[in-house]
Amino acid sequence: MSLEFSEPWLLLWSVPVIAVIYLLWKYSRAASSPHIRISSLVLRSIAAILLLLGLAGISFDTKSDGLTIVVLRDLSESVSRLETDIALEEISRKLGNLTVPDQVALVSFGAEPALEQGLALKLGPGKQVSINQNVTDIGAAFRYAASFLTANSAGGGKRIILLSDGNPTEGDVLREARNLAAAGIS
Repeated sequence: MSLEFSEPWLLLWSVPVIAVIYLLWKYSRAASSPHIRISSLVLRSIAAILLLLGLAGISFDTKSDGLTIVVLRDLSESVSRLETDIALEEISRKLGNLTVPDQVALVSFGAEPALEQGLALKLGPGKQVSINQNVTDIGAAFRYAASFLTANSAGGGKRIILLSDGNPTEGDVLREARNLAAAGIS
């Protein structure tokens, strides 16, 4: 379960509001029994806190749709296969064994992307794929990962991990990165 606020800064008002309610209660000249006075303080404080929580845009997320991760591995000539294998092993070690509903997939790319490992609970070495290594098209890999995530995730978090030297020879990487961000993929 997670708790989120759309306007968390409004919560800063809780301390002064409660202080004002307390001061008004303390210096009130209304003649009533101590039980009624304490009850009014508690009820007014609860009402103020609930009002502030509502204004701050509180929301509860009790269900977890899981996290779907796609690891994009650059296999072009400019990147050493050994380096990406080492990085892939480190990512696999950091992720460990995921638990349902989390899952991870591996996509390698050069000129075009190719799925090495479908969605699984553990990131493996993947199968050998044959791709054109003369070109690096990170934009095409981003598009492939976005369509893969859209088709295979159940509405949970979508993440892409990019293993590359970052030197594309084709495609518009920045435009594709903006498209990913607009689609809620990070």
